[in-house]
Amino acid sequence: MRTAGWGWLWGNAIGIAFAFLLIQFPLIEKAGMQLALVSYCLPVIAIGPVLAVLFTGDKSKVILAAISVIFTTLVGALVGLRSADRTSLDLIRAYGGGKWTQLWKVRLRTSLPSLFAGLRIAAPAAMLGAIIGEYLGAESGLGVAMINSQQSLAVERTWGIALVATALSGLAYGLTALIGRLLTPWAPRAAK
Repeated sequence: MRTAGWGWLWGNAIGIAFAFLLIQFPLIEKAGMQLALVSYCLPVIAIGPVLAVLFTGDKSKVILAAISVIFTTLVGALVGLRSADRTSLDLIRAYGGGKWTQLWKVRLRTSLPSLFAGLRIAAPAAMLGAIIGEYLGAESGLGVAMINSQQSLAVERTWGIALVATALSGLAYGLTALIGRLLTPWAPRAAK
């Protein structure tokens, strides 16, 4: 949980900062999105051992968890930042405000529902990234426990660990959804 949590925080911070950068400087958006897509498509199984050699402790697992969430958060943030009302943006421009004023006064508030959608998806992705990182070389954690139970052919224990990982991912998803609902009461909700 700790490794996934740190990866979720770092990955989301990078994704949100990158979204702010891309919305402010549209000329670099195409290259920036390609870079983000490449990082998302990197095979975690291939880069995990390299990161384990380069970094000590849990850093490689945190990096894998962060890489797993950057793209989803970036896309959610960009969709939200672009959904700002054109009239409100023009009003800020008419009163002498620039792109940064538009970002802080209008775009940030309108981006929250889409941003939280990305953050919800990022929560289970961070858990998966952390487990894969543990799978590739760690001393403790769910990934290590899963390897041990698979090697000892303890099928019930392997399924139990998988269910615990799924429950933790679902809990993280639900908690993020609840926080998003509380912080965005104005956002439209799907009919039940």
